[in-house]
Amino acid sequence: MITQCLLLDPILIDTGMMVAQIQWNHCGSVLAVAGSQRALGQEKEVNVVQFYNPFGEVYTCTCI
Repeated sequence: MITQCLLLDPILIDTGMMVAQIQWNHCGSVLAVAGSQRALGQEKEVNVVQFYNPFGEVYTCTCI
């Protein structure tokens, strides 16, 4: 059991969406963030999955 967790340089990711779920892949190299956000210039919301590397840089963004 982990009794202490110390993050020396935490990374904050502003996804710009209402997050529904977050999941790392099996080896911890890709973070998938799923949620919804407003479409640009429209009032409707779209479902989105954004993929990040461990340093918070965007790999890709997919609308579903």
